[in-house]
Amino acid sequence: IEDIETAKKKNAEKLTTALIANGLDTDKNGEISQEELRNAKGQPKVVADYHLSHVLDLEGLKLTDISILKDLGPNITAINLDGNDIEELPVFTHATGVTHMFLGGNEIKNLNPNTFSSMPKLEYVDFDGSSLGDVPQGIFSKNPRLKVLSLMNANVTSVPEDLIRNNPNLTELYLSENHLTKLSDNFFTLAGTRPSKLKRVVLTANQLKSL
Repeated sequence: IEDIETAKKKNAEKLTTALIANGLDTDKNGEISQEELRNAKGQPKVVADYHLSHVLDLEGLKLTDISILKDLGPNITAINLDGNDIEELPVFTHATGVTHMFLGGNEIKNLNPNTFSSMPKLEYVDFDGSSLGDVPQGIFSKNPRLKVLSLMNANVTSVPEDLIRNNPNLTELYLSENHLTKLSDNFFTLAGTRPSKLKRVVLTANQLKSL
């Protein structure tokens, strides 16, 4: 069995190699500095049929710790972390340009309510196939441009009343294949008097008793 320090070292090496492949090692010294993270631009890529211009692509690398990504800067517009073993996300304080987050197939359990608070342009979030459990209150309260939120098969046991309260541009919400037993009476009510733009809501394969 691999000891903790060895596993941490291997994870750090994998992450560094992937960040170099994404063009972050601008001084070519084989390491990734805080400044290089802050100035990261990413690369054009198609992810889940979205044509995106400045993608940080870390898909399928079995990463467990991505805490250094807390220093990602404003030039990155999409972060692809699908298919890793990540248990915890950092708070992306400086990644203000991100519009798309691909987080499916991870082991994410403990979400900080401020994870996405500095992403005012965020439009798409996918947690499909994760291990979320309870979703914290206010998690998307600072993301008014959010259009698509997918939490399918994410082991969700409960969602807060305000999950989509401050997301007037949300058009698609996917909560199927979870362990939800109820949604609050005001779940679909937006803050203020703004009309909802929701066109598609999928709640199949839960244990909902009433809506």
